This record gives sequence, structure tokens and C-alpha cells, in this order.
Amino acid sequence: MIKKVLIILILFNQINSIASNHFLLFPKVVIKDTLSTKSQDSLIMKEIIIMKQDLKMDKGDIIFDVWSSKFKEGFQSTDILKRMPFVIVSDQNILIKNRDNIIVYVNNVKINLEGKDMIEYLDNIPTDKIKRITISGNNSSKLESKVGGVIYITLKNTKNEVGYFLNSSVIQKQHTNYSNNFSTNYNKNNLTLRYSINLLNNSTISDIESEFRGKESQWLKTFSKVDRNKISQNLDLDYQVSSNLNIGINYNLILNKSNVESNNQLNNNDLISQEDYYKRENIKNNILLFYSSYKIDSLGSNLSFNTTYLSQQLTDNNELYSLNYLDYKTSTQIKNYDTKLDVLLKREKIFYEFGTKINLTNNAYTLEETFNFNENLYSFYATTGFKIIEPIDIKIGLRYENYNYKIVEDYINRNFLIPNLLISYTNNQHALSFSYNKRVIRPYFTYLNPHKRFTSSESFIQGSPSLRPSIYHDLNLTYSLDNKFFFNLYYSDMKQLMSATDKLNHGVIEKKYVNDSDLRVAGTTVNVLLSPFPWLSSQMLLDGLYSTSILYDKKAISKSGFAFNFYLNTDFKINENIFLSTSFSYIPSSASLNVIYKSESSLSLAMKGTVIKNKLTYRIFANDIFRQGRKDQKVYFQDYINIVHSYNDSRSIGFSLNYKFGKKIKSKYSNLSIERVEI
Repeated sequence: MIKKVLIILILFNQINSIASNHFLLFPKVVIKDTLSTKSQDSLIMKEIIIMKQDLKMDKGDIIFDVWSSKFKEGFQSTDILKRMPFVIVSDQNILIKNRDNIIVYVNNVKINLEGKDMIEYLDNIPTDKIKRITISGNNSSKLESKVGGVIYITLKNTKNEVGYFLNSSVIQKQHTNYSNNFSTNYNKNNLTLRYSINLLNNSTISDIESEFRGKESQWLKTFSKVDRNKISQNLDLDYQVSSNLNIGINYNLILNKSNVESNNQLNNNDLISQEDYYKRENIKNNILLFYSSYKIDSLGSNLSFNTTYLSQQLTDNNELYSLNYLDYKTSTQIKNYDTKLDVLLKREKIFYEFGTKINLTNNAYTLEETFNFNENLYSFYATTGFKIIEPIDIKIGLRYENYNYKIVEDYINRNFLIPNLLISYTNNQHALSFSYNKRVIRPYFTYLNPHKRFTSSESFIQGSPSLRPSIYHDLNLTYSLDNKFFFNLYYSDMKQLMSATDKLNHGVIEKKYVNDSDLRVAGTTVNVLLSPFPWLSSQMLLDGLYSTSILYDKKAISKSGFAFNFYLNTDFKINENIFLSTSFSYIPSSASLNVIYKSESSLSLAMKGTVIKNKLTYRIFANDIFRQGRKDQKVYFQDYINIVHSYNDSRSIGFSLNYKFGKKIKSKYSNLSIERVEI
């Protein structure tokens, strides 16, 4: 009996010791102790769960544990991204610390989508499925040099479960848009299967007015309507062959049909003309990825191999009705082969990673003449990371890239050495990181295409085969206090920037892709997270920068100066079933290169509610309520000023329903050791 009493006293003493010391290691956390007494003579401890903060910074990465947050049900992955420090999400793009070229990995599998397609893909990943989202800069040499940042989405992994998820949305802009998504997951024993299909039907309008004032005077007004039907399917199969070997495939099929109707009004020296432009476009994407991972030892060393095949077929018919009727067809076939081998060797305080990647691209473009484009990219990389002392980590990497491409008869071969460095410090309440990255942005296919693509009888777009890649040097210093205050100081030196600016040449508006400038940007971003009450939380982002530029065009007038961005997200928890949120952005007037941008702002509201707990939720939202998302800018040249007003149908109101159901035979998160700290 004495021994039993001693055991009970020792057990309670250990629990009290853990509770008292825990607040020294993990500030502002909750400890949940669940004890049950089966008899007077025995005491069984079922579980002790340490709930960490949902958001934290570690080794330069921003990590959001979605599974334990208030956003774990009824939201989309983009809702989480909008609430993460240094992240800005729009309808067209994602920026991280003012960097573009963001790539996304889901369960360590790269999603080969960009721009609006990527946003739509992320909009269809419900938070019900997500365990964690991690935001990272390009701090690894194994990433392509063009990458500005990475979003890692880790999905929940359950055992012996079949689950289904339905989502349907109606969005009213100037026209009604629909989106319907169905997904299912099957997980039993060593096999995980996920499938999703999205049906999208939308209509958007754009209104653009471009006016030239100077020696030549001309304006062009374009009103466009785009009707788009899109079907996208995703299949993800993962099989654990043994305790050390994992293999899988990921397949994406995207069918996109769009009809564009445009009306152009042209005033050339007081001679007004009007014309209609029609474009019918069909795009078919097939993306097949095979991956495998072999675990070498218990410390995390592994060998991974993946290969990707991408095929894109694009055909479009263009008809221009004006004084001169123009009718032409284009056809593009893109085939891309990508193979990567990676070796990671981990020891207790140091790791080594090295590998190689081969990327081959073949494009065949047909207009009036055939434009063939072949690009080969070969890369080798090595990275090492180690600790100097316990809270300080260092990661150093070097990447070699050789890319060569052939355009018609021209052959271009370029070589680059791309270093990167990350130094990070993390303790209980403070996190600090410093990073340096070199980035190489290669010209896109459309930038190189020398054929003229007419958008009106007096305007066209044209690429240049002689474009050189842009070279970026990025420095970042990031600090976090108590995972609530985030501060980022950054500097970027950008050479040989590529752009296509409208220029007036004898009554014709030319948009040609050229290397037109060097740009230096220094700025700071402050991100503050506040939660003064259990029912209220808020996030504020303030970004300010100063830019200077060197313009290659001697007729361009530099307008370098300051720029600011302000974003505010506020969330209200009305009760257990109703959740309200507001989002406000304001961008004052700013200047960069030879452009002055007029101020713009936007206000959005959303309400999420639960009808059936853990099954049925709804969401009502309104974006750009006061239609202030209009963009106005002035482009300065010695001979004229180009004034541009544009609006892209950003105001909308929508309603969304989410319904999930399934069968759990024996459900248990396989990664409990990460969320549940073992004691």
C-alpha cells in the first residue's frame, strides 16, 4: 500500500513539475490534463496535450497550425494566407515579403500552376483538410532561382477513413459566377487516395482607357467581357511500400474554354473609329508527377526522386472587325519534362543536402509563321545547415544553373552561380533571421515571341528573342516578438528588369517586351497581431519602401520615390456558430520607375456560420464594396504622358456552402507527435 501511495505522489509531482516549467518554455499556452481513476489503487494518465500558439516563427519560416485554430472549419486556404504575416493575396497573385513567383507544395508535392489558376486551386482547399501552412522565402538552393517564396500546405492524415467534401459558391459581379467543387479522400492501411473536381463558370468585365497627351494625341478605350468555363481535376495517390519507402503520383487535368468580346474606341488626332474584337480560346493542361522518397535513417535522412511531365495545348481564333478585317489563328503546343534527384543527410547538429535537376521545354507556336522555342535547364545544388550554439542556426547553399534555348535560328547559352544564406536565432519569445538570396528570372515564352499579336487595328503586343534574364539580389532581416509582432527590413537590387510599356509611334500603340530598367528598393514591413478579447482578433500590416531606378530609355522620365501599403483584417466571434470578418486595404499615391500610381482602397466583409456542427457551414461575403479597386496611373516620357485608367470587376457579393461527411472506422492523426508534445 505504501508503494502505491508513493507512485501516486511521484506521478502528481511530475505533472505539477511539467505544468510549472512549461510556462518557462512555451509562453501563453494552455495545458490540458485528462486523468481518470479506474480504482482507488491505480491512477491512469490518459493524455497531456500542450496546445501551442497557432502562429509562430521558426528558422525564418512563418508557421500556422490550422488544425487547432478558430479557422479549422468552414474556410479556405486563401483565408489563412491573408491572415499570415508578410503575405498579400489578390484575385490574380500572391506576394510574400513583396516577392512574386510564389510556388506551392501540398504534402511536399509541387503544384504546377501559376497566377489565377493557382488562386482558384487554393480557394478549393478547405481548412477542414489542412493541418498546417508554412510560409518560407527562397532560403534553399534546391529551389529554382526564379522562386521568390514558397507556401507549404500539409494536409491532415487520418487512418482508415473515407471522407467527402462538397462546396458550392455563387458570386455576383456584373454577371453571375458559379463554382462547384467535390473532393474525396480514402485512407486505409498504407494507401492514401485523394480526388477532387472543380467546375467553374464565370463572366468578368474589364474597362481600360489609355490616353496619350503630347506631340501626338490619341486615346483608346477598351471594354471587354470574358466568359470562361473551366473543369479541373486532381488525383493524388500515395502508397507506403515499407516503413522506409514511399511512392506516389499526382495528376492534374485542366480544360479551360473562354470567349472574349471587346469593343475598342479609338481617337487618333480627332478621327474617331470603333471596332469589335472576338477571341475564342481553348487550353488543355495535362500534368503528371511521379515521386518517391526513401528514408535512410531515423534522424530524417532520405533520398527522393520525382519526375514531371507537362503538356499544354492552346488554340485560339481571333477576329477583328474594323475598317480592315483581320482574322488569324494561333496554335501552341508546350511539352515540359522535369526530373529531380535529391539527397538529404541529417545528423544531430548538422545536415547536408545536394541534388540535380533537369528541365526540358519544347514549344511550337504557329501564327503566320512558325515560332519554335526549345529551352534546356540543367542545375546542381548543395546546401548545409548547422548550429553554432543552441539557439543559432546557419544554412548556406550554392546552386549552379545552365540554361540554353533556341529561337528560330538563334542559340543562347547562359550560366549562373546562385548563392543563398540564412542565419536564424530562436528562443522563447524572440525570433530573428537574416537571409540573402540571388534570383535569376528567365524570360517567359510570350516575352520572347517576336510575332505581333494585334489587340486592335492600331495596337499590338510583341516579344523580343534578345531579352536577357533579370538578376535579383535580395536581403531580408526579420524579427518576431512573442509571435505577435513581426518586423521585416528588406533591400532588393534588380538588374535588367523586363516589361512591356505602351508607346505611341506614328499613331500606333506598341507594347514591346524589353529590358528597360534597373531598380533598387529598400523598405520595411510591420505586422501586428492583436487579440484583446476572446471574441476579437485583428491583424495590421504596414509596408513602406523607397525606390530608385535607372531607365534604359533616354526618353523616359524617372519618378522614383516612396510607396506605402496598409492592410487591416479584423475577426469577430459572435458565438460558437457565427464568425464575422472585415478586410480593408489602402495604398496611397506612389511613384516607381517612370510611373506615378494614384491611391486605391478596398473594403470587404464576410460572415461564416455553422448549420450542422462538423458537417454543414455557410459563408456570405462581399468584396470591394465601394468599388474603389480602380487603378489609375501616369507614365512619363519626354514627348508625351500616357494616362491609364483600368477596372477589372473586383466588386462582388457571394454565398458559399460547405458540406462534409464520411466514415471513420478508426481515426487517428498520424502526426500527433508534432501537435501533441510527448512528455
